[in-house]
Amino acid sequence: AIFLWTGREAYAPFIAALEHEGIADQCQFIGWVDAKLYVLVFDLYIDSFPSGSGLTAMNAMAAAVPVVSTRNYLSNLGCLAYPAYHGLEGTTQDQQKIRSIFTDPATGEQTLNCAQTTEEYITMTQRLIDDAAYRKATGLSQQTFVAEYLSSQPEMARRTAQHIREIIANTKQRRATTSAN
Repeated sequence: AIFLWTGREAYAPFIAALEHEGIADQCQFIGWVDAKLYVLVFDLYIDSFPSGSGLTAMNAMAAAVPVVSTRNYLSNLGCLAYPAYHGLEGTTQDQQKIRSIFTDPATGEQTLNCAQTTEEYITMTQRLIDDAAYRKATGLSQQTFVAEYLSSQPEMARRTAQHIREIIANTKQRRATTSAN
């Protein structure tokens, strides 16, 4: 495996970490690139951890390149798919649709790869590396998610507004609970 990493310039602390781990020879800095073009040659896109990259991950998913992401509100999957998949927010209809998108029809397995911990991140990444059928199913489900949710301006606006309203409501509820205690 080869790890390609990009940026305006090679980040010295990152290079030192790669050298410290003994994997620098398998890692190649390729400079600033057109991510939309580069994702077409990837087998897998490992999103920035712990925050997420947004547009690059979306471009990978649109190209059916499976993405391992984070379970937080800084990544597309963590913000817009994970909460609905697990019934934490959204309408019942949204939740069902997201579960349908991120369920492999051949196996019934979940194809939503949002990690909370470093260990989950590594396990999900390794599974996608080792299992070509799961990698393909995951890429296709994420491609469908981009087409149906992230590429539709009205749908994206609706979901984002709903998401923001739920965050505000949860914040108000936490403040009221804290004040009452």
